Amino acid sequence: SDHADEGYVLGGAQMQWLTEDLQLAKQAEEDGDIDYIIVYMHHSLYSVASAGLGDSYTETKELRKQLQGVFAEYGVDLVMGGHDHIYSVTEVLDAYGEVTTDGGVVYLTGAVAGNNSPGSASYWDREDVTILYDGTLNTKDKYNAIIAGTDKTRCWTELSVTSNGIEVTTYTANDGTAKELHSFTVKQNNVGTTFGTVSE
Repeated sequence: SDHADEGYVLGGAQMQWLTEDLQLAKQAEEDGDIDYIIVYMHHSLYSVASAGLGDSYTETKELRKQLQGVFAEYGVDLVMGGHDHIYSVTEVLDAYGEVTTDGGVVYLTGAVAGNNSPGSASYWDREDVTILYDGTLNTKDKYNAIIAGTDKTRCWTELSVTSNGIEVTTYTANDGTAKELHSFTVKQNNVGTTFGTVSE
């Protein structure tokens, strides 16, 4: 990242690289060479962790203002992030972060995958958030379709591109046995994307 001297936003060189790369991806999609555009980044633009909830987290807020319009403009389908140690998936959001049914971007926060020992990054507090295992929209955070605590269990997400869309499945493994936590399918341009429920 080259944003250290410019507050919490990406610097010019990094933004130029990102927009040029997304332009190429969008052109490839328009040419029929690819079907989907996925972005992976460390920080999640939408998170229900205490540090990232809503607009209270300065870095999240600034990155959101800078990037969400770019992602929408270039037709990004899915943005996968981490940093905040909780699992959540947004509704389909437009360039202004509003829920839409006309196509937009889905943001996934992927919880903990690596070391979670004392002294390392632990699961983040979920202040003012009701963890909903049935997939019901949490009214305290208008952005999210799915919010799930993973009980300090590491998890990982697998993507599978099929003729039906991108199947996104997240698993947990508490006792060494994989268990599906949540799955949904990203449709092209997220028109018709639905989110299912979280498995208990």
